[in-house]
Amino acid sequence: MSIKTLLLEDESETRKWFEARLAECVRVRLVASVGTIAAARRAITSFAPELLILDLKLPDGNAIELIREVQLRTPVPEIMVVSVFGDEKSVLGAIEAGAQSYILKDANAEEMRKAIDQLLDGGAPISASIAGHVLKRFRATAGQLAITPVESLSERELQTLKLIARGMSYEEVGAALSLRYHTIASYVKQIYRKLEVHSRMQAVERARGMGLIDRG
Repeated sequence: MSIKTLLLEDESETRKWFEARLAECVRVRLVASVGTIAAARRAITSFAPELLILDLKLPDGNAIELIREVQLRTPVPEIMVVSVFGDEKSVLGAIEAGAQSYILKDANAEEMRKAIDQLLDGGAPISASIAGHVLKRFRATAGQLAITPVESLSERELQTLKLIARGMSYEEVGAALSLRYHTIASYVKQIYRKLEVHSRMQAVERARGMGLIDRG
């Protein structure tokens, strides 16, 4: 399996560092490495990346808008933000726009590799120093998530969610259901959209609150 990847980073030395880290990830194939939002849009149109790793503040704008744009594509790529900005506005803005992961640029090579693997396994890696922002927002909205009506999940989506709730990776879920990794990833995207959540944790908690899956 080779995950088509787009890297968006404007600083050349930092971009080279990320390119080296991606080269160390056996599941990732870096197709394009660009430094502007405009170039990223062209690349997305050209080859439809399955993984998008990006900085937020670029010479031609804020990449949060790009994150929103790719939510309308099929399939929706996995999105990891890697930024020097760890403030609440930047973190929550990116995650609410659709990013599944937010890593600060002070992460070392091993931390970056682990974060990428975790994201590809269906996780939502976030740097420990900024996780409090997300937890605070999640706690504030947990009650609302449990009672707000949502679009019904299909049988396959519900099966996928139940297995994810057991801690299975996308590969493990795919093996259990005899489906490909990308099919499972697509189901998860639909689950997030229907439940109006942005992470595995939120999806599982909301489904439990609705009685769709057992509490464990």
